[in-house]
Order: sequence, then structure tokens, then C-alpha cells
Amino acid sequence: MKVLLLILTGMLGFAISPLQAGLLVNPDFETGDLTGWTYFTTNGGDVNPPNVISFQTNVTTSLAAHFDVSKISSFYSFGGGGIYQDVVLGNGTVNLGVDWASTSTVGNADGGLFQLLLDGNVIDSFDVGAITTTPVRGTLSGSAIVTAGTHQVSVQITRSFTFTNTLAQYLDNFSISGDATTASPEPSTMVLTAGVMLAAFMRRRGGKS
Repeated sequence: MKVLLLILTGMLGFAISPLQAGLLVNPDFETGDLTGWTYFTTNGGDVNPPNVISFQTNVTTSLAAHFDVSKISSFYSFGGGGIYQDVVLGNGTVNLGVDWASTSTVGNADGGLFQLLLDGNVIDSFDVGAITTTPVRGTLSGSAIVTAGTHQVSVQITRSFTFTNTLAQYLDNFSISGDATTASPEPSTMVLTAGVMLAAFMRRRGGKS
């Protein structure tokens, strides 16, 4: 009986623990790597595996995600990639933000198109266009109405040219806020199942003399 009680309690705890709404893992890359994030490439895109280095994406220098994006050939009009992370939200409004930067050592005709997305929908974007040797920096931000559940936060960076090692893009300081980050998400099937089983078990235990 004690073993069963431990199993049911563990199920309930495991099911509830991910439902801490609105928390991004490693939003500023201070772990020194991409912990919590997954990188991807677009159709026709090419991304050297991104890493984390020290760079000034905003007013201060700190650890940031570093990218080298391009299209794989002239067959495609553009290509690149980015990173994403899933987050559990409740019903309501979610506000997203991220700092970005683009740099070139010799200048380039396309510093990259940066897009902040939620569930694949563009929340905000900025097209750097032609870039000199002076870094270009900015912030993407926006809001959306969401329903309770798991949602994907991502940034996609694309260019209309093939690879060059004289150009780089950076992301840092992801932010997430809004009442959807504090609202309680819908209970999962595991929560309901474990809760019902645990309640039934406790009633049986309480009915014994």
C-alpha cells in the first residue's frame, strides 16, 4: 500500500511540475550553452551549429547565442534557421521580447531578417539589409492572445545569400510576461488520472477500522 501511495503521489507531482506557466529556460544564455533551446534550419537554409559567446547585443556585453546563417544554394531565394523553446501558458496575453545584433568584418549586402515567432506566427521582425562594419542592434517585441497549453517561442534568422564567414548574428535576453504566464494551464490527463486514483486510495484507507 505504501508503494502504491508513493507511485500515485509521484505521478501527481510529475504531472503538475511542468505546469509552472510562462517560464523560459536559460533566456539569457548564462549557462554558457544552449540549454533549454533547440536549433533548427529552414527549408533551403544552412546554419553552422550555434554556440554561446560574449557579445554586446544591447547596452552591455554578456553571453549571447551566436549564429552564422545563409541559404545553401542559389536555387533558394533565402534560407537560414534559428532556435526555439516550448513553454506552458494559461489563457490570456503573453508579451515576448529578445535582443538581436548583426555584425560583419567587411560589410555585406544582407545582414539578415530577424523574426520573433509564437507558434510559427510572426510577432515582430526586422530586416537588417545591407550592413557595414558597424554592428546593427535592436530588440524584437510583441504580444499575442493565447489559450492554455504548450506554445513554441522561436526566433528565425534568414538571408538571401550563401555562406560567408565574415558575417554573424546574435540573440540575447529573451523575455516573457503577461497574465498568460501566471494563469493556471488546463490540467493534463495525467493530473486528473493520478488525482482520481489518489483520492480513491485515500477513501479506501480512511474507511478501514
